[in-house]
Amino acid sequence: MCTPTRGFLLPLLVAGLLLTSCGGSDGGSDALDVSNSPNSSVTTPTPAASTTATPSVSSATTSHDGGDDSTAAPVDDVANAWIDDELSRLGADGGLHGPVAYWRLYDPDDFLCCEEAAYGGLLVRDGSCLYVATDASGADRQPLLWPHGTLWIDESQTVLLPDRSKTQVGQPMHLAGGEHDLTALGRFTTSADVIDHLSACLAGESAAIAVIQM
Repeated sequence: MCTPTRGFLLPLLVAGLLLTSCGGSDGGSDALDVSNSPNSSVTTPTPAASTTATPSVSSATTSHDGGDDSTAAPVDDVANAWIDDELSRLGADGGLHGPVAYWRLYDPDDFLCCEEAAYGGLLVRDGSCLYVATDASGADRQPLLWPHGTLWIDESQTVLLPDRSKTQVGQPMHLAGGEHDLTALGRFTTSADVIDHLSACLAGESAAIAVIQM
């Protein structure tokens, strides 16, 4: 039997030590760190998109086109916002709001009105004109000139007066004012639109204009 010599054992011991140092039993502390490697790819998680929806805001609108019959407003409950908006559009010299012809803006303390002739009858509409009539036929009728601040509510065919009272077409009206010829309306309005409108409403009739002064 041959006994190994020291020269043969030394290479074997060296090889064993090399194998032990490179193997690593659990790979934990000796794992290869690639976080700083130029070829490594790091994916950053994308945050989830928000699912909160923007509230939908709807707004009611009304039309106003300066004098035709399409002025719109709620039928049963005239909103204060609508009234304020329409009043802000009225002309200072008088004008038209739907079929309503209204006279100029005035200061009640400075204006020497106030005629108090009683107007009792039916409020009648014929085309774009409003009349006070003795009956529904409209045979005996007078065109109306309303105080500044009077508005027309088309859906309900209603006149909304400055004090927020209402007079509806076909219903009795009880108001006060005075009668004036078309040529004598200068104290009430200088609006050519109003004069032309009332002239068309007279249509050659000899009736005077009923100027409502509440």
